[in-house]
Amino acid sequence: MFVNGGVSLAFTVGRQRHPDEVSGTVSGTINSVGYFGAAVVPAVMGMVLDVFWTGKIVDGTPVYSFTGYRVAFGIATVAGFAALACALWIHQTRRPR
Repeated sequence: MFVNGGVSLAFTVGRQRHPDEVSGTVSGTINSVGYFGAAVVPAVMGMVLDVFWTGKIVDGTPVYSFTGYRVAFGIATVAGFAALACALWIHQTRRPR
């Protein structure tokens, strides 16, 4: 939940850095990127889990290794920190007009 704060920061920075006339476009772009990430990151996590599949199935559910889960959730953590870093970088490098 810590890196989820990057979403609020991205909306705030986007709105402050662009004129009010395009605030809807800015918000829509940020929202679209968020939905894209929400679609892609779990798919990548699933592919990683498939690589670490133990070959066992319990009650119809594949069993994955502990390492697989660590790698998969590490991807989500890295993605969250990357988003937060991008928002902070934009805030530091762009100055309002």
